[in-house]
Amino acid sequence: FVLANPVGEVTEKLQRADLLQSFGVDGLFLTVGEAVVSLSSTWKGQP
Repeated sequence: FVLANPVGEVTEKLQRADLLQSFGVDGLFLTVGEAVVSLSSTWKGQP
């Protein structure tokens, strides 16, 4: 899972539902730009 640019309310709801940890450290980004850079570099490394 990947989540980019979550507003506080969304993050709070995910936390209350115990779903926030399912995104993990590599799946939560504060901006869409960060997500694109991270994921595009990941995809470039795959054959």
